Amino acid sequence: MSINHVGLSVGPSAFKKTRDFYLATLQPLGYSIFMENDDKEACVSLVGFKNAFRDPNFWVHAGGDDANTIQLVDPENYKTEKMKKKQPVRTHVAFTAPSRRVVDEWHSNALKSGAIDNGPPGERNYVKGYYAAYVIDPVGNNIEVVHYNPWCLQAIKAAPSIVSLLAGIAGGVLAYHYAS
Repeated sequence: MSINHVGLSVGPSAFKKTRDFYLATLQPLGYSIFMENDDKEACVSLVGFKNAFRDPNFWVHAGGDDANTIQLVDPENYKTEKMKKKQPVRTHVAFTAPSRRVVDEWHSNALKSGAIDNGPPGERNYVKGYYAAYVIDPVGNNIEVVHYNPWCLQAIKAAPSIVSLLAGIAGGVLAYHYAS
C-alpha cells in the first residue's frame, strides 16, 4: 500500500506565500495546479498540485485563525532558532525527481522563491545512488527532492549493453577459433 496524497496546513495569512512557493518550486518536477479554492467566507483556502503522471498528490490548505495554525518562518532567524531548538521542523515531504539535473534545478528555484537552504544538492551517504537536496519552506517544513538510482537498477539498465558486448567478443573468439 502506498500513500495517495499529503496535505500541509498553514495559517490563513501564510497561505498565499506558501501556495506561490510551491507553484514555483514544483514546476521543475512537472507539477501544476489541479484545483484551487479560496473561500474567505468559509475560512477555507486550498490548492492541490498534480504532476503529469499522477492524481493530485500534494495539497496546501488554510483554515481557522492565525493564532491556532502554522505561520510563516522568519528566514533571518530560522537557523539560529533551529540551533536553539526553538523552531522545530514541522513536516518532512520528499518528492521524486527524474534526474540529478532536476534536483539541482528544483533547489535553485526553491532558494530563489524564498526557501532556506537545508542541504545543497549532492549524493547522500544513506545509500549509494541517493542524490537529494533539502530546503525549509515558508512555514518551516523540511522539503526534499530526490533522484534515487540504486546500483541494482544501474546494473539492470546496463545489462543489455554488457550482454551485447560479451556476445560480440564470444562471436569474435568463435570466428577466430574456426578460422584457424
